[in-house]
Amino acid sequence: MQADDQNTVDMERIEKAVREILLAVGEDVNREGLKGTPQRVARMYAELLAGMNENPAGHVVSTKVDVAVAAVGIDVFDAIDTPEVSDAV
Repeated sequence: MQADDQNTVDMERIEKAVREILLAVGEDVNREGLKGTPQRVARMYAELLAGMNENPAGHVVSTKVDVAVAAVGIDVFDAIDTPEVSDAV
């Protein structure tokens, strides 16, 4: 997947950047624990930013009541998965 328009994420470019960051901090990008990390990070960014170019109006439905707004079709994920951090937020 290449960034040929605004709606795509340049996966290859992200993978290269992640690989460079790992090398810059002294990691061995070929070690067992890091194999596939650049690809995983690229997929994460693609998913995280998937709606970046969407019109939010297509996901929000307003009702006649002034205080009621329903958001539909929006996936929400908790990026904080450690109890220590979650409890502090």
